[in-house]
Amino acid sequence: MITKEAITNFGVPSILKDRDIKFCFSDSLGDRSLIGIGCHIKPDKDSVKFFLYDQNSHESIFTMDFYIRKHSSRAFPDNDNGNSTLYLQHIGTNQELRKNGIATFYMSKLVEFCTNNNIKSITLNIAVPSKKLKNALSKSELIKFYKSFATNDVDIRII
Repeated sequence: MITKEAITNFGVPSILKDRDIKFCFSDSLGDRSLIGIGCHIKPDKDSVKFFLYDQNSHESIFTMDFYIRKHSSRAFPDNDNGNSTLYLQHIGTNQELRKNGIATFYMSKLVEFCTNNNIKSITLNIAVPSKKLKNALSKSELIKFYKSFATNDVDIRII
């Protein structure tokens, strides 16, 4: 279900249209402070971690890490009726580019992806950095942000 083509078809938000953006599925170009480690695409495991890389400025712009599970488990008992759930592990935007709609764009694309693939919920944990980052949202702002993406077809669950 998850392919490079599906992810690259998300496109890039208008704020990034004038940049030479590359979708990356390996760590080789990434800024670990933004993306961490372990970028991958594993279609057989319905798992992806990617980031956007500006080839001109050599900056990591945005990263997203998620996987899909069909059946509930002890770790995630809230998965109803055998429906698939997408677990959003990580999302991050370069500090200098926050509050420009990049995360909003990709969350909307993620909800659209879920709708198109009959995935009924996105589950995530809110993790606020221990040190204050430039343009970072508070925990309550993050909850409001993520909950705003709930639709009739896709629920947003915060654990």
